[in-house]
Amino acid sequence: MARDERGGWHWPAFLIGPIWYFSKGMTIKGIWLSVICLITLFLAVPFIALYCGARGKSDYYEYRLRQKTVFDLTKI
Repeated sequence: MARDERGGWHWPAFLIGPIWYFSKGMTIKGIWLSVICLITLFLAVPFIALYCGARGKSDYYEYRLRQKTVFDLTKI
């Protein structure tokens, strides 16, 4: 049975939050999450961690899907 990479809880994203987004190449989202943490004086860290844990896999799936469609040479 294949693993579903489109959703579900993702522990690494939950534990390291925006750093995980940076490590996967999603720098814009990582910057936004980091800025939110800084603006709220790190009061938003628990909420950012929950967001990253819940949405990390699906965000990465969508990111890779967009990357694939950008470089798909069959659409030329």
